[in-house]
This record gives sequence, structure tokens and C-alpha cells, in this order.
Amino acid sequence: MTFDRDGDHQISFEEFVIGLSVITRGSLEEKIDWIFNLYDINKRGRIGQPELLAVTQSIYELLGRNVDPPISSRQILEHVLEVYHRLCRNGETSLDHEQFAKLCKENQELCDSLILFDTIL
Repeated sequence: MTFDRDGDHQISFEEFVIGLSVITRGSLEEKIDWIFNLYDINKRGRIGQPELLAVTQSIYELLGRNVDPPISSRQILEHVLEVYHRLCRNGETSLDHEQFAKLCKENQELCDSLILFDTIL
């Protein structure tokens, strides 16, 4: 569950504030859950390179000209590939929630790199 907590495909102000609260003030476990659910766009319980790229591109498209310095499509892809290779280091093509949580707990920098919203909050 990310911003759209009630699943109505709309984000109310309350849902938005709750999501921001988790990102900025939640426990590590809450942040990991939030991040995993954000990237698990097809809700199959796994995230891989296609999901990482789709979400990251969407975030930068939403930010538009507010990103300083501007980020190119190539830089986005390079960032996603770097994160993907750090996540899927044993030949996996995707990770389930448990694997993802374990890796994030072992590497806070990796977890932080997935929270792109930190650049605007």
C-alpha cells in the first residue's frame, strides 16, 4: 500500500499526508514496506528491473523541471541498473518482499537510494 490506501485509484489529501508521514517519519520496517509496495506496480509480490525503471521514470516525470540539476533518461537508467544489480546480486531477476527487506536492512544506503522523494522533501 502506498498513497492510495483505499484502492479507489485516487489519492485524497489524507492518503497523501499519511504516505509522506511514512516516508519521512516511519520506522525502517514501515519505509521498507512502503518502498516495496511502491515499486510492486503489478502487485505480484515481486520487484525487478522493469518495475524499478517504470516507477523511477514516473517519479522524475512528475518532478519535471523541479529536479536540480536536471536528470536525463540515461542517468535514470544508469541509476536503476546500479540499484538493480545491487539488489539482484545472486542471479535473481526479481525479489520478493522478504528478500527486499533483508537487503535494505543490511544496506541502509541502498534503501535510501530507493526513496527518490528525499530529493524533494
